[in-house]
Amino acid sequence: MNGWFACPAPVKGPGRRDVPTVLVAGTPIGTERDDPVSSGAAMGYSPYRGCRPTDPRKEATLPLSLPPPRAPGARPRTAATAARRTVALALALPLAGCAPESVTSQGDAAHFAYDFFLWAAAVVWCTVTGLMVWSMIRYRRRNDELPKQIHGSNKLELTWTLIPFALVLVLFGVTLNAQSKILHRAKDPAATIQVTAFQWSWQFNYQGSRAQVIGQPGRPPTMVVPVGVPVRIRLVSADVVHSFYVPRTLFKRQAIPGTVNQFDLTFDRVGIFHGQCTQFCGVAHADMRFDVKVVSSSEFQSWLETTSRASGGNGT
Repeated sequence: MNGWFACPAPVKGPGRRDVPTVLVAGTPIGTERDDPVSSGAAMGYSPYRGCRPTDPRKEATLPLSLPPPRAPGARPRTAATAARRTVALALALPLAGCAPESVTSQGDAAHFAYDFFLWAAAVVWCTVTGLMVWSMIRYRRRNDELPKQIHGSNKLELTWTLIPFALVLVLFGVTLNAQSKILHRAKDPAATIQVTAFQWSWQFNYQGSRAQVIGQPGRPPTMVVPVGVPVRIRLVSADVVHSFYVPRTLFKRQAIPGTVNQFDLTFDRVGIFHGQCTQFCGVAHADMRFDVKVVSSSEFQSWLETTSRASGGNGT
């Protein structure tokens, strides 16, 4: 008799030992000496009594051996390990969204507002998610009895209305505070620079002097400013809409034809910071780069005088 048979219980017969439950292929497992087919056929005994035929295609897919042993020194993956990895990932996500440190006092205000909004969102998410998980565990179904039914709660409804309202008011106040610091213009700026955007570079004119810096194709211009004092920027465009953006200032402003946009920047550290146009303005948009070089006040005055005298005041 061929085929596969699953025997749920030991089979007893003349001349046969108790055999544990096995999958039998073809003929029952046993030696020729105690083969139940030859020894019990004459007594009307069937070796396949109690066995159920099975599909060989399905049974062939069952694992016939134990999984390979774990490598020496390998740590078993437990629920605690998975929980630690989840917590580490949750802590890394807020850090990944942090804004870069600003190099201006105006940017510091924007940085504070950004971080405040980020952490407020994180607190809201953790609170809501924590309450949801706690509710699912605390009030999970344990039997067929209905839990206590509650229809409305004035205290809860008032709480979850006032808390978001208060949070919105706080965020509104933080926004107004940051905006007032960013848009504040000093009465007596240390320098006033007219920044003209054109296709496809920049021109910097220092008011009160003949200093002028004009960018050229493949040669980005450098705007030199003093450190620690407010610098007034008068932003204009000679042709199409451009965008004045220095990433480390956390500030961007559009240059619109026919409009003068004025703002102050107060750099609090020396160095060279890269800027660019972030508004697509034509085929050579990628060439609209510039640098901002922040120097000491004495170095700035020296540079201003030297540049004003150079080339009869035509600049560099």
